[in-house]
Amino acid sequence: MMIQKLTTLVSLLIFLTLPRMSWAITADDVTTLNYFVIYKYNEPDNGPNLGPILNALLNESIAEGLVVNNLVISEYGLLDPPNPWFYYVDHDGGSGVDFDITGQNNLGNGMYGYFSDPGQAYVLSDVTRYDEQRGKYIRTITRLFGSTWLSSLRLDLEPSTDEAPLDVTAVCNIDDPEFSPVSYEFDPGDESPVQTSTDGSFNYTYQIPGTYQAICRGYNDEGVNIASAPVTVTVLEQSEVPPVIDSFTAEPVDGYAPLSVTFTCNAHDPDGGDIESIEWYLGDSQWPELTTDNNFTFTHEYTEPGTYTAHCEVWDDDDQNAVSDDITITVHAPVVFHQLDVTVQPETGEAGLVTSNTQDISCPDDCTESYMDGTDVVLTAMPAAGYIFAGWDGDCAGCAGNRECTVTMTNDRHCQATFTPAPNEPPEITSFTVDPTSGELPLQVTVSCLAADQDGNVAAYTFNPGDGGTPLTSDDGAFSYTYAAAGSYQATCTAYDDDDASVTSAPVTVTVEEAGPVWSVIDGMEFSRSRTLMDRINHCFFVFLDITNNSGANLDGPVRMVLENATLDLKADGPGMDPDGITENGDPYFIIVPEGESLDNGQTLADRRLDFVLRRARLTFDLRFEQFGQ
Repeated sequence: MMIQKLTTLVSLLIFLTLPRMSWAITADDVTTLNYFVIYKYNEPDNGPNLGPILNALLNESIAEGLVVNNLVISEYGLLDPPNPWFYYVDHDGGSGVDFDITGQNNLGNGMYGYFSDPGQAYVLSDVTRYDEQRGKYIRTITRLFGSTWLSSLRLDLEPSTDEAPLDVTAVCNIDDPEFSPVSYEFDPGDESPVQTSTDGSFNYTYQIPGTYQAICRGYNDEGVNIASAPVTVTVLEQSEVPPVIDSFTAEPVDGYAPLSVTFTCNAHDPDGGDIESIEWYLGDSQWPELTTDNNFTFTHEYTEPGTYTAHCEVWDDDDQNAVSDDITITVHAPVVFHQLDVTVQPETGEAGLVTSNTQDISCPDDCTESYMDGTDVVLTAMPAAGYIFAGWDGDCAGCAGNRECTVTMTNDRHCQATFTPAPNEPPEITSFTVDPTSGELPLQVTVSCLAADQDGNVAAYTFNPGDGGTPLTSDDGAFSYTYAAAGSYQATCTAYDDDDASVTSAPVTVTVEEAGPVWSVIDGMEFSRSRTLMDRINHCFFVFLDITNNSGANLDGPVRMVLENATLDLKADGPGMDPDGITENGDPYFIIVPEGESLDNGQTLADRRLDFVLRRARLTFDLRFEQFGQ
């Protein structure tokens, strides 16, 4: 059998126009077969394995009583596929892709055959001639077998052609429901490092002109990868381009005459040149202002009310220019201002002060300010400790005893705020906690009671535990108390100020129960661990434990093992032991001896597996063993 690689398919395309002949074989015929195998592949480093296909063709030909005279392979790859592609044609002239000698599907994934039976191949030529030397007719049939290798990964890249620097957006799309990539690589083809992402989206800039073949590759969670067909990217030499205006701003764009406005026109030259000059068209003159030497800022004063349209025009050293968008500047006519005077009683300011929402009045230190006609100014009276606000007078008299008063500046205004000493008020409880509020005898609790006195100081606290015991007293509200009898008690806290006024908190219920069984640490339990191992199937680290009872006594369950100080978190849903709960300290624990079972002295629990998450850290941990009982 001779295998020859064709470099063109032109002759085959011509053969496709020849008429289809019958496959019938007669006893007098000496029939030979020329077989053409056409395949393509979209994996640049992993072309199809033609061995199974060729063996199948030979076996089927022998089964038909044929002699394979010539087997011709035509290969084409990624960059120049023939167009149109070949189609399957069966006995009666119908078409389809139903036959598959490789055992794979024809859904566009993997290598598949268009024909599985030589008798169903497409006839390119059927020639019968008389062989004088043999004394009989010899029939030579040339047939076409097609196969293909298709990738289910497609690379979409836009744009694929433009001047440098070329910014492209690349997206890897997968069409195979049975292959789920967890990561993607994008190779731009310009010898720069590949990029990686988890969603198949990439942004890349080609800096150097040239033609490149970009490829995307997808990896599933088992490390298997497939590659897309390459996409040709053409990066052209950069032509002479005008400057680019990055931004044109003005501050402020609205105000009263005379209005000083600072304009900023930021620009750059994409081809590396300099910005030679900027012309400023400011709307109040037909002639522009001019700045040079990369001076991107210009300040201009508008003296007359009106609406002006401004823009900038930038010129580079190649005499190329760019014009910005317009900015509208609104200049209002000057307005009338009125004066606001504020006074406080008493004038010393020790009783309180008055502030404004404009943050320019803080009386008695700063009590006078001028405002634009029609401005609303909100004054706020703020009494000092030990004083109350008694009310407003003057132009604010209508606000009475409200601490806030709004003054509309249509004329000069005067407002007075009066403060008077406040009567003594009892303190307020701000926080009262008992920790814990329930537990077994003897129950020791920590108490925190905090209060505030708006017109004085908190002088003392008392704690009444509610169980008939003597109340405790402190000056900071911190207490410690032990309940000695079971029951439910209403604990309270009372705060006293320096004028002996007091307030009592809402009660907190404390529930005390009789003592019950507890988890006790077992002395003498020993364990050994294996080295840290990796489970690639379940994606975790794990160790095996051998646990030995060397306590000197048989241990009745339940007995638990508590994991402490682990440098890696436990792996959920692994094949190892799952935690049976969490201790009060937040440590996971495992029941190694259930209730009703026992662990004899000297007995070992072998090969108990613990799973931990994969992370670049050394695995260390401690184990504590406890028995439940009185």
